[in-house]
Amino acid sequence: MKKLLGDLGFDTSEALTEFITTKREAEQAALSEVERREQAAEEKLRAAEAREAQAAPKERAAVRRSALA
Repeated sequence: MKKLLGDLGFDTSEALTEFITTKREAEQAALSEVERREQAAEEKLRAAEAREAQAAPKERAAVRRSALA
């Protein structure tokens, strides 16, 4: 076991455990960042859809007014 740890570049099993834990935490943080960006993009999309929905009645009214003129 010690030879394998040495071959991997770790002095003790605790050092290997610490490395793995740190790597997992970094991966989780990166995933969280990706998820945060995805949520922000979804929020922007929903906001744009809401603006379009609010503008649609105004646009229809403008079209009716121009057709009547």
